[in-house]
Amino acid sequence: MLSSPRYAVLGCHDLAAAAAFLSVLGYTERGRDTLDTDTATALYGLTGPAEEVLFLPEGADTGGLLLVAAPEGSTAIASGGYAVDVYTRDIEASVAELTAAGGTPSPIARWELGGRPFAECGIIAPGGIRVVLVEGSSRRASILDHDETRRHSELQAAVHLTYGCDAAFWTALGLESLYSQRLVDPAVAALIGIDDLDAEIVLDLFWDGQGARVELISFPGLDLPKGDDAFKSGMHAGVFPVADLDAAHTLLTGAGAKTGPVVKSTLRGGRAFTATSPDGVDLEFWTA
Repeated sequence: MLSSPRYAVLGCHDLAAAAAFLSVLGYTERGRDTLDTDTATALYGLTGPAEEVLFLPEGADTGGLLLVAAPEGSTAIASGGYAVDVYTRDIEASVAELTAAGGTPSPIARWELGGRPFAECGIIAPGGIRVVLVEGSSRRASILDHDETRRHSELQAAVHLTYGCDAAFWTALGLESLYSQRLVDPAVAALIGIDDLDAEIVLDLFWDGQGARVELISFPGLDLPKGDDAFKSGMHAGVFPVADLDAAHTLLTGAGAKTGPVVKSTLRGGRAFTATSPDGVDLEFWTA
């Protein structure tokens, strides 16, 4: 059985600029490597070596982001990896700081889920990655709970746009359904970036009660454009560290996922592989 994601992998076409942006969020470089051609091809379909840098929140061992050098991709709304969520104590201050660091923000959206108010802002960062800032009256346990001077949290969710949700797949892996919610909210539609502000939106979240969440967003009444299958800049996959990588590979294959070969990787704990869920979500598995 699997834990929730503990990291996320993002393609990035400007690692230096993205590093400066992430420093505003309190993330610092913890490791750097270069994938050789064979490994870069096996994991991401790249045709040559790829530099990669692991960033973690200062003082934390998980909840980080691995940026992998990739060609520039489109930031248009399409199926596939969409964004990573990070909580903030002060969304207006965060948006101002991240805009000064080169980010392009959406308008701040204010909405409610289950009677709980939230404010969110999507920011496209240098290098083509998208971070959604979340300020809310209710959130899961976080590094924010132990440091009142810290403004930003660790990774809170790996967010994907999909054509639906295969809930049985995720629960078969040992994750719990945190909630499945249908809503029509123009503020949320505008935040995501879809043109039909009155479209029905379905949010499905899965987790293990501790780590980040796998978040699937689908639109039953919309013909969502298909994303580029090539590995480009942008959010790609949540990362699931596992103690037995071979057993995880067998589990994923048996659950209906399309799995890639197991490869060696220093930054990934020694060995790793990628998979794609039946509902089109990319996943990555590292040696815990």
